[in-house]
Amino acid sequence: MPYIIKKISGTLIETFEIPGPILRIGRGTANELQFDDLLVALDHAVIEHTEGSYILTDPGSETGTYVNESRVRRHQLADNDKIKIGPYSFRFYHPLTDQPPILQYEKEPQKPVEAASTPFSVETRTPLKKIDYLSVYGLSKRFFTKTMLSFCLISVILAVAISVWVRGEEIYIMPGEISSQHRFFQKDCLRCHVVWQRVSDEACLKCHDSPIHHENQVVTSACTTCHREHEGDIGLVSSNDRYCIQCHADLKTKDGTLHFGGKILSFNNGHPEFKVTVQGEQGKERVSLNDKEHLIDTAQIKLNHKLHLKSGLKSPKGPVQLACKDCHAPNADGMRMAPVAYQKHCKECHELGFDPLFPNRVVPHAPPEEVHAYLLMVIAEHRDEILPNPEPMRRLPASNPSSSRLALTPRVSKEVFEAETHLYSVVCTKCHVLDKNHTPFPKVEETAIPARWLPHSSFEHKAHRQMECASCHHDVSKSEKTADVLLPEIQTCQDCHQQNRIRADCVLCHFYHDKSKQQPWEGRFTIKRLLDGGDIEKAKAQPIDTEAQP
Repeated sequence: MPYIIKKISGTLIETFEIPGPILRIGRGTANELQFDDLLVALDHAVIEHTEGSYILTDPGSETGTYVNESRVRRHQLADNDKIKIGPYSFRFYHPLTDQPPILQYEKEPQKPVEAASTPFSVETRTPLKKIDYLSVYGLSKRFFTKTMLSFCLISVILAVAISVWVRGEEIYIMPGEISSQHRFFQKDCLRCHVVWQRVSDEACLKCHDSPIHHENQVVTSACTTCHREHEGDIGLVSSNDRYCIQCHADLKTKDGTLHFGGKILSFNNGHPEFKVTVQGEQGKERVSLNDKEHLIDTAQIKLNHKLHLKSGLKSPKGPVQLACKDCHAPNADGMRMAPVAYQKHCKECHELGFDPLFPNRVVPHAPPEEVHAYLLMVIAEHRDEILPNPEPMRRLPASNPSSSRLALTPRVSKEVFEAETHLYSVVCTKCHVLDKNHTPFPKVEETAIPARWLPHSSFEHKAHRQMECASCHHDVSKSEKTADVLLPEIQTCQDCHQQNRIRADCVLCHFYHDKSKQQPWEGRFTIKRLLDGGDIEKAKAQPIDTEAQP
């Protein structure tokens, strides 16, 4: 939420806006509201929007911050509060719903001070004693003279210069330990730095081809906003939420449209409900998990969770009690769940038998063409009714049954037809959607089960392995339809991920750079170019053969 600032100068009123949930006040250049009066500290006060309230904090200024004539260190601002900072008088107007707050200020006129008046304390208003600076600094003493002071300073400067020359300048000049990623050129400061300037994005992009955050973004943050060097390996990427909130608290886009939340202050304040991609009437569309009317899983598979999780479920081994882990297991990296596979999870209970005459024979879990070839082979051999063929008889692979050289009797053909009718009417339709009008064999519709429901975030099942599945995936044991999307809504995650409990910062689930627009794997640099740094610009100018990339 931005702040509306109104500056009063006599009869003139100047109005301007300061974005973001934090408003810093002081003499320092890092403050959004900057004053040059010496009664204002470098970092005098901060107003922060937190969970619907505006909190004023004084980090410890000498002249103090006053609200309604009382000195405060931390105070929750109310509508029409009067704030006093040095010679400046402020009036805070609390916003209505979805409206930014207004901070109106003016500089109070200073009373003229008589030349003969006695100095007094700003806080206690008591006279101050006259200070004899010559006596205090000791410049009139016998040995600590101006000449001696100058000699000592020159000696210290020479000693430091000689030490730097002998021991190496990086020991004294480098502000902190460099990260391991950049340590191979840690003595080549000019590769990144320009004297008296911050490290520019151009300096980073000499080596790093990094994709933008989002192609619809209005402002691009500098690399050094989040990437902090000289803090060791810990500080190379800063995860402070305020770098995200400075844009997402009042998000703007180039085309004016928002696909995500536009006023997000934290995971528990303003974050929208999770959205998933489903197949709608107009094609693929993003739907919130709380939009039950349009939240429909269109995967072409028939799955009844309630049936599979009931107690005493029939199986070849007798009654069983299935659990989630019997079918759903994480990938090797623990990030997402591995797909459910027929051979591993279903075959034991759902055998593909086709005729009581063949109790030990089952068709393969394969396309109808391969099933047809298998039935021809099994039934023909069983009946031993293969007509003479003028050409040498040979069996081709099941993947190409239409070219089979078998000459079958009408009886075998009939039994194959009956077996296929039973399979596609009774067995296969228990799980699959079939297009029986497709010729010459029915078509099994693609299951289209989503491999990843939340592509815009990073989620690890491994980190949640101590939780019961049903504690997050509610109502699974009641679900009878594939159309049910059984993902946990945001409230379930917020129960644990909140301040003073479990981490809830933005980078826990989201990445800044658009990883789908990464540069090709084949780079332009050689080891010598990276270590020497002498031919980097030439290397950047060389084109990359993107067609050769895998």
